[in-house]
Amino acid sequence: MNGTDSMTRRKLLTAIGLAGAAAAAGGLQAGLARALAAPTGVSEAVYGGGIGCSNCVIPTTIAAIRGKTDSGAGELYYVTDPGQEGHFRLDPADAASADNTGTVLVSAYGERFKRLYGREPVNAAWFGTKGDGIANDTSAIRQAIAAVSTGTVYVPPGSYLINDTIEVPPTLSFICEGALVYDGEGTAVKIGSDTAYTRNKTYKLSVDKKTINFAGSSVGVEFVNLYHNTIELGSVTRFSKNVLLSAKNGFGFYSNFVSLGMFQYGKVHVLIKNQNKGWANGNEFYGGSFTGGYDQAIGVKFETDYNGLNGNAFYSPKFEMGVGGTRFTVPVHMVNCSGNRFIAVRTEANNPNYFAYLKDCLDNHFDFTMALSSTKLYELGKSLRNAVNDNKTLLFDSGFIAQKCNYYNGDKVFVRNLDLLSLDGAFQRSSVVESGVSLVTFNGQSVNCATLRMILSLYVDTSLLKTFRFVKNTVPGTGTRLHFRCLDASGSLLTGESVPVTAGDGWEYNRYIVSSNEPYLYTYYGGTYTESNDSVLTDIRVHPDVKTIQLLVAMKQLISFQIYGIGSTGPELCRIWTNSNNDRAYAVAAPTLGEYRKGTILYDDNSTVGGYAGWVCVTAGSPGTWKRFGAIEA
Repeated sequence: MNGTDSMTRRKLLTAIGLAGAAAAAGGLQAGLARALAAPTGVSEAVYGGGIGCSNCVIPTTIAAIRGKTDSGAGELYYVTDPGQEGHFRLDPADAASADNTGTVLVSAYGERFKRLYGREPVNAAWFGTKGDGIANDTSAIRQAIAAVSTGTVYVPPGSYLINDTIEVPPTLSFICEGALVYDGEGTAVKIGSDTAYTRNKTYKLSVDKKTINFAGSSVGVEFVNLYHNTIELGSVTRFSKNVLLSAKNGFGFYSNFVSLGMFQYGKVHVLIKNQNKGWANGNEFYGGSFTGGYDQAIGVKFETDYNGLNGNAFYSPKFEMGVGGTRFTVPVHMVNCSGNRFIAVRTEANNPNYFAYLKDCLDNHFDFTMALSSTKLYELGKSLRNAVNDNKTLLFDSGFIAQKCNYYNGDKVFVRNLDLLSLDGAFQRSSVVESGVSLVTFNGQSVNCATLRMILSLYVDTSLLKTFRFVKNTVPGTGTRLHFRCLDASGSLLTGESVPVTAGDGWEYNRYIVSSNEPYLYTYYGGTYTESNDSVLTDIRVHPDVKTIQLLVAMKQLISFQIYGIGSTGPELCRIWTNSNNDRAYAVAAPTLGEYRKGTILYDDNSTVGGYAGWVCVTAGSPGTWKRFGAIEA
């Protein structure tokens, strides 16, 4: 090389800036060392002129390096191809790496030249992306991802046509400032792994399908098993599922920060899905504009074959998916999930003006900043555990219930004006019908018949009002569960299994979980039901055939409770009564089993002249200390 073929250091600084020159510092220092020993001056040796300066930076092209038929040892090259600029140097120890255009170039001489780039992101443009929306950039982007084991892959602004899936492994962040345009079927981009977590990574991208085709199952971008990552989505449009957030194979989609952009022309814009014991919990979503839906389009959908889909929060989403005519669109579709929140929601023109489909859900809450006056929850499958500013009327306040419960002595419950109810201590599952109206069974967690001897029995008339909220005030640090029996107009126990039911019938909350891998949701109505958790709120809706519900509850942890009618205009729609005599609890002897609070009173069911009115607990315990009270005159 002569002086005119070499890029001088001064020109290099002008061409690539100080940051780029720093990457070449090793070569320049070597040149300076030789220059000090050379007969010509240092200035000529380092800046050009004088000697041949074999250690200066040599401007070249990718094609020129590939065409080299001699060794490039000792030289530092600067590739000048637009968008692919950078420094390359021979790696004499590598005789196997393939040419990938971006970070490895193989010459005709058989040598491997490696890009010098330090810790900066790997740029997809190095690998030959065009970003013009016409050339196929699939291979170049894949090569960029394959070129690095850890770190970040960067795609600069532009429009990148791809025709096959781009897969990003758990070890990489992926920042795409441009838009990916997908001309294929299946999944455009998949980030993460089906069999491992992806942690503490950053993702930014937009994905648009070139042509709309909802006949298949196309997915814009799928995030799989991500744990504590940052995601920024720009525009994702025209896919059957625009965004799929997956939790699979015992792993989770958990504690991620997700910025939502614009979603258009999708059958499901954002699908959060659990599969094979996966769980999608505790994620935060911000923003999101959901528009331009098609028939049966859904904005955000929760789907699960497992019980872990809870605690997700959406802040300030905007839904305007209406398509006119009689087509059906729904902003939110939730089945079998709990404790999710939609905050500061704007909803408009979502034909037919329903906001959400809710079935078998717990404690999901919605807060609106703007909604049309006609907007309401979709009625089929409505679960009133989902608080949506429904009208509530107080129907019943128990007050302090310690003196109002019915006594159980280990064999019989002392209920006045009703046949005695025997208890066998077993737990009646909701899918099993009681063998007879006189048999009542309880859950050991909700009404512990072995230790809790005070049981309140209450009847609620449901002939006109079908939706209720039970609010419980429990002993601090504890919880309690309510037990219900569904009765028909004659007072007989309904047998749900014998009555045809359809989606939306029955008691719509999680009944119980059989085990971690078995179904746990039932659409039966009738029979008996016990709450599945210790929530302060219990909201239920009953089938039209249920005319009365009997509420059974233990007094140990429950101090008081209230019953509200939801959607009612006044208490005249509902009667509530107890089956005890003047709200007094009766017994034939002082308790020998069970745990009681001080001050609990039991009235003697066999009181006589000269005897006593009953027993009072003077020392709390199991069963505590009991004394007679209320001498009756002879």
